[in-house]
This record gives sequence, C-alpha cells and structure tokens, in this order.
Amino acid sequence: MASIRGLQGATVFNTGILAGVALSFSSVGVALILESPTNLSLLRQWSMLRWSSRLLFSGAVPVLVGVPYALLAYAFRASGAKARLYLLSAALCLSPGLYGRFIMAPTEKRLEEKMAGMSVADEAAEVLLRREGTAKYLVDHWGVLNLGRVAMVAGAGLSGLVASLSGR
Repeated sequence: MASIRGLQGATVFNTGILAGVALSFSSVGVALILESPTNLSLLRQWSMLRWSSRLLFSGAVPVLVGVPYALLAYAFRASGAKARLYLLSAALCLSPGLYGRFIMAPTEKRLEEKMAGMSVADEAAEVLLRREGTAKYLVDHWGVLNLGRVAMVAGAGLSGLVASLSGR
C-alpha cells in the first residue's frame, strides 16, 4: 500500500510540474519570442519552442504521468469511481498530442510556410499584411491554442489529486 501511495503522490506531483512547464511555454516563452527584433528570428525561436512543446506533450506527459495514471486505474479497478478518475487522468494525459495534431496543426503549418519562405527582404512586406497573417499574430495565436493542452494536463492533475485523496 505504501508503494501505491508513493506512486499516487509522485504522479500528481509530476503532473503539476509538467502543467507548469507547459504553461510557461504559452506565457513566458511566447511573450519573449514576440519581443524578437525580426520576424525571421521570431520564427526560428518559435520553431525551437514548438520542438520542445512536442517533446513535452508527445513524450514526457504520456510516459511520465499517463502510464502511471493507467497503472493506478488498474490497481484500483475494484473501487469504481477512483479507478474512473485515474482513467480520466490517463486519457487527459494522452489527449494533448491529438489536440496538437488536429487543432494546432493549421497554425503550425502556416508558421512553417512563413518560415520556409521568409527572407530579410520579406520583412518589409510583412508590415503590409493584415494583422491575422503576420508571424507575430500567428505565434501569439499558437500560444493561446497551447493553453488548451495546458488545461488538459492540469485537468489530469486535478482528477488524479481528487482520486488520490478520496477514500477507498
């Protein structure tokens, strides 16, 4: 029972840490990137942030907290509601990858196209575009969309916390 308690605590703690890291991508990371002096440097920095974000949501979250939540759901399979809460947490840990693939992909594609076609000469032309078409707008929009993934991980942590604190 002590090992289960340890797994519960470690998994909820890790979920909170990963949610905080994910939140920092949208709040601090995007804000710093938007201060870039040129659109080309802005797009390069966003590309690194996107790579880190994919690593977090496609690797760290499902493996570090999704799998332990699934194990906890299995361990408490006889206790109904608790198992369902852990199962919900596991599902929420897997859903940011799908969210990124289907919801965030159009914005990421537009940013990748911009990055592929951007040169120093294009910097002046970017000013003439509508606000919705600029690199800064798209990176800012990506940051807002990323908050959906943050909410999923935070929801997984909250669900896991409720399950861990509930009686048998």
